[in-house]
Amino acid sequence: MLAPEREWTRELARTLCEPGVELLRAGKRTESVETDLAEVAACYGMLARSFVVPTGVFVRVEGLSPQAEGELDFVLLKGGDLRLDQAEALENLLARLRNQEMPLEQVRAALDDVRSMPPGLSPAVSVFGYAVATVGLGMVFHATVPAMIGYAVLGLLVGLLRVLTTRYLPAFGPALPVVAGVLAAGLAQAFAGPLLHEEPQYLFIAPLVGFLPGVALSMGPIELSLGSTLSGMSRLAGAVNVLLLLAVGILVGVQSVDARPTGHPAPELLGEWAGWAGAVFFLVGFALHFSTPLRAMPWMVAALLLARTVQTAGEAVGGVALGALAAGMLLPPMAGWVHRRHRIPELLIFLPCYWVLVPGASSLEGVSELLNHQTATSLGTLVNALVTLIAIGLGIVIGAHLGSRPRVRLGPAREPETDREQ
Repeated sequence: MLAPEREWTRELARTLCEPGVELLRAGKRTESVETDLAEVAACYGMLARSFVVPTGVFVRVEGLSPQAEGELDFVLLKGGDLRLDQAEALENLLARLRNQEMPLEQVRAALDDVRSMPPGLSPAVSVFGYAVATVGLGMVFHATVPAMIGYAVLGLLVGLLRVLTTRYLPAFGPALPVVAGVLAAGLAQAFAGPLLHEEPQYLFIAPLVGFLPGVALSMGPIELSLGSTLSGMSRLAGAVNVLLLLAVGILVGVQSVDARPTGHPAPELLGEWAGWAGAVFFLVGFALHFSTPLRAMPWMVAALLLARTVQTAGEAVGGVALGALAAGMLLPPMAGWVHRRHRIPELLIFLPCYWVLVPGASSLEGVSELLNHQTATSLGTLVNALVTLIAIGLGIVIGAHLGSRPRVRLGPAREPETDREQ
């Protein structure tokens, strides 16, 4: 192989690794990442194969001539998840790369711009959004007027803790689920009964919504079913770890503060409309806290309402498991359709629907009860949550296989000097 050809091929492999790791940070599954990178390489007239591992991405680019050897490179996965506005910017960049050649230096500069994007909303708006999302999710599970007050207060406190840690104290990020669990459970134990006349367990789950590993719990089974064992097992192991950290925090908070009696009859539940209103409230708060692009909001609302309609209809016909299965089957093709038609990242459609539909809160409550030796109650909660999780996971796997698989078309091969001249 000529030296310029080999150097350019190596540079392309290294450049393709970088959007690969950013796509993983944006929550895309392994198969989609591999397809996206192959499509980008095809635009340069090259064949590329990628291999995703839990710690990074390998990319091999074949040589410019049939006799030439390919080049392999690897980029390590660093940093936390991308914000949703960063995920949209990354998708827009990939759309450009699929349709036109860009100098490789320009591609890397554009990726740096995505990584360095400042948050679209102020910290105060982000905290307020988290409180609104907490109220919304609480209304889905347990809707009373006093409980909504408790959701708002705890949501503000946990949201403030999240924003301070994420923006100013990132080194304390790994301990954040435990601290948030202690804070939410301890305050609920102390004040839910005497002030709100509610049971504490109704209040301390909803404020922890932002920590529930929805992406890992949903993408893990899909990747396992598609043969991406390493990535799938890594996502599931990470999800279980986060749930355990939250459960430990809840356990410490519950054991540190004795629950005070309510002293009054339990408040009356609001009507069935509260669950639907709560879903919309949750979506608005989700958008504010996670810097969701405004143009995606109508599609997110439509997707969430459609998913809840399918889940409700399935439950009416065949119970909770059938409703979860039907809703799970809907999520991947629905998110894929919106992504293809309107260039909205699938995660923006998928994640809020998953958090509302999947009883992640119930499974978290069951783990905390089990750690607290409440065996009879916790086993029943965990079994019900496990059945629903399996049903929706199976639905997601089926729905993922129903989606269309794009065909990669190889563009004309090009000389490496063209890239340098540009």
